[in-house]
Amino acid sequence: MPEISQPSYAPGALLHAVPQSAARVLVCASDDAALAQALRERGTRAVVSMPPPGDAETGLPGLDGPFDCIVCEDTIARLRNPDPLLARYFSLLAPEGGLVLAAPNLQHHENVQMLAEGRWEFREGGALARKYIRFFTGYELVRLCERHGFTAIRCRVLAGDPPAAFERDADGCVRRGRFTFGPLNDTEYALWLARDFVVSAQKPKDA
Repeated sequence: MPEISQPSYAPGALLHAVPQSAARVLVCASDDAALAQALRERGTRAVVSMPPPGDAETGLPGLDGPFDCIVCEDTIARLRNPDPLLARYFSLLAPEGGLVLAAPNLQHHENVQMLAEGRWEFREGGALARKYIRFFTGYELVRLCERHGFTAIRCRVLAGDPPAAFERDADGCVRRGRFTFGPLNDTEYALWLARDFVVSAQKPKDA
């Protein structure tokens, strides 16, 4: 598993994940206009494409590469099958091009606790928002990238809860009613606190 950093609450977190050297960037994000504008202000040529799920599942038709970086946020969790989309991203990237892939974390402590109690409730936000039909953990996001030929460079928390929301006791465990989780080491604990992950990956030079 690549390194997981501490939670970041900065609104420009996805912007910071785009390499400064990327001259042409494809933006597939729910907040695509704001991100694209921020990229343009940085001197990057940003191409915005937020396809409906049906088109995304067939692999983003009608786009011309190569791109130096592709940003995908709030897209793959809406797809029954993300494989055609990831394969298309790979083909659209220049050699050593970067992929920034973000998705909600199903392993978030609220979701795990709810399942442990035998409940499954859709919500307005997070991994169980009604708009999502596919679910990921940080580990599964990394596996998705690697399965399509990418080299995963880093997995970090895009947004998460403070420790006070899910406190560990002296034994490293979290106790909620009849349930005890743990002991959790620091990395495991960060996974449970994470609401969203972002994976930075790269297309190999010789691909």
